[in-house]
Amino acid sequence: MSAPVTSVSPDARGLWRAARGPLLAAAVILLTAALVALFTTGEDGYLNPRSATPQGARAVVELLAERGVETVEVSGVEEAVGAAGPDTTLLVIVPDLLSPEATRLLHNARGPDAPGRT
Repeated sequence: MSAPVTSVSPDARGLWRAARGPLLAAAVILLTAALVALFTTGEDGYLNPRSATPQGARAVVELLAERGVETVEVSGVEEAVGAAGPDTTLLVIVPDLLSPEATRLLHNARGPDAPGRT
C-alpha cells in the first residue's frame, strides 16, 4: 500500500491567503499617501508668497499690495523672463541653483537699458 501523494508547494489559494494581508496594507498606505498629496496645499515652502508660515512671504506680498505693488509668482526661468519688464523687481529665492545661462537670461529679461539690478 502506498502513501497518499501530497504537494508541499503552495497553490493559488494558499498564495492569495498569504499575500492578501500585506497587499491590503500596501493599498491602504498608497491610498492614504494619494489623499494626503491631493489635499496638501504645498504652501509651506521657503518664501512662498501664499504661505503665512514664518518661512513664507505672504505678509510681504500683502504689504506690497497695500502700496500698489503687484506681485507675480513664477516657477521657472522661462516664466520669469516672460513676466519681466523694465520696472520689474525679480526675486530669485535660491540663486545658487541657477545655471550661468539662466542667470544671463534673467539679468537681460528686463531689457538692455532698464535701470536697477537683478
